[in-house]
Amino acid sequence: MSTQGDMHANPPATATSVGTTSAPASSAQMEDSSQVGLAQFAAATANLLGPLSASYPQAVAMKHIRKSIGENYEKMKALHDSQKELMTLRVNLERVMKQHAKAKEDLEKAIVKNIAVSSTAVVAALSNQLVDFAVDAVIETEEAEQRGSIHGQKLLFGYLVNDLNGLEGLRGSDMLYKKKHNIPDY
Repeated sequence: MSTQGDMHANPPATATSVGTTSAPASSAQMEDSSQVGLAQFAAATANLLGPLSASYPQAVAMKHIRKSIGENYEKMKALHDSQKELMTLRVNLERVMKQHAKAKEDLEKAIVKNIAVSSTAVVAALSNQLVDFAVDAVIETEEAEQRGSIHGQKLLFGYLVNDLNGLEGLRGSDMLYKKKHNIPDY
């Protein structure tokens, strides 16, 4: 094993400059560059340890370095695992948001459908009542004509007008009509 001074004084001869482009590196060149990287790492570690490297044997310093590298590896592994979990949570959040949007859209469609059904029921009920009143009016008019009584016709029309006004008054608002005829409010 070389000392700190040897690493700075005699860099390996196969080191290439950073940023140059050349043909694909052979396995020997890659091995040489990894040796250069290890030498640079050892030099940087020696610089970091500074005065400690002089007082500690190199084996102790390497033990501390290995321990530090192991701790960093565990921290990086935990960070990677938490990033995976975060991505899983993001995917789940997107899925839940899509389900929520679909449920909201379905609810809006159901509300529109219920409004259409309830208004159809109200119109049908009113139509039936108006048809019944019109039929009654025609029958009573025919009976009055058969009797030939103009006075009876006046009374009949007055009665019909009162009934229609009463119907309109009884009908009141849509809410009152729905309540009276047990029509649910959707």
